[in-house]
Amino acid sequence: MRELKFKAYTPEIGMSAPFRLGVKHIMVTFDDCGSYYALSGLPHSTIFLQSTNLKDKNEIPIYEGDIINAENSFTEFEYTNLEVKWDHEDALAWCFAKEDIWWYLADLGCFEVIGNIHEGDQED
Repeated sequence: MRELKFKAYTPEIGMSAPFRLGVKHIMVTFDDCGSYYALSGLPHSTIFLQSTNLKDKNEIPIYEGDIINAENSFTEFEYTNLEVKWDHEDALAWCFAKEDIWWYLADLGCFEVIGNIHEGDQED
């Protein structure tokens, strides 16, 4: 069974440490300040980012909203600054998008997380 993991982002606090959804109280911690919050106590601006349950070439977990660089294993072409998204309309699968072009996991090979759309720290 697939484990559902998330991170939370708020403009006021920043990015949280990963957490799992469960039936008991869920506490979210934000690395920079070390504070714990119950989900009900988070600001309304909180954005939840789901894990893809995949890791990049450096063993860093890949989450929704991450910005990655990827190589196409068939053409040896490198794609940069792709956003990780869930395709809920066509394929019901994790994909990577840049502008209006989408690639699915089967189309790409090696991934590297370089940032997140909410933190704005991706490379140019």
